[in-house]
Amino acid sequence: MKTKIVIAALTCALITNVASAATQDAGFKLGGTIGAGYVSDDFFRGQASSGESLQANVGFNTSVGSIGLFADLATTQSVDSTEADTNDVTIGLSLTPVDKIDLLLGVYNTDISNSGSNLEGFVGVQIDMLFDPSITVYRNTSEQLYTYEGRLSHSIDLDVFELRASGWLGNTELTTSDDSTYYGANLAAVKSLGNIDLYADVAVDDNEDRDAETLWGAGVAVKF
Repeated sequence: MKTKIVIAALTCALITNVASAATQDAGFKLGGTIGAGYVSDDFFRGQASSGESLQANVGFNTSVGSIGLFADLATTQSVDSTEADTNDVTIGLSLTPVDKIDLLLGVYNTDISNSGSNLEGFVGVQIDMLFDPSITVYRNTSEQLYTYEGRLSHSIDLDVFELRASGWLGNTELTTSDDSTYYGANLAAVKSLGNIDLYADVAVDDNEDRDAETLWGAGVAVKF
């Protein structure tokens, strides 16, 4: 397990350095975050994927003219070797056709060790207003299954730390004849020290077929 996390962290750092150097040579600015953390349980669209896990992630964003480009890589490695590990890759672009409205387009690949890889295309809209609402539609590229997800989020600066709240509601097609509605909320306390964020959070995750589960986590994220 420790070997997996070290490899993931080193890979994230290497990708960050290579991408940063490449974008500087090309004459445009690269931003993003790299982070690591712990979660008591891991869920994907309302379905439990693993128990206690260590996580590592790196995200990039830049722009070419009026088009924004972003990519995120994340890995969740279960502490229990009998449970699933998950690797996610998101690549996309964003457009701002009118002020405060962003349109998103991209691909999202999820690889869960005990169930295989799943590649989806997605389109979405984000609105810069109270609670920052967003709606995203995903389509599986091989089985033509859809997922629809809406999210709300809000932040409050309490001087000592920032309180960040988010909630989500979605429906995902598990097969051509079966679907699942899921929902949840997350509350995080974030302390910023320069370009470093320390956080602790608690979340509730639920779907229509089971009782709600409470989970928690903690970690660090470095902005570049």
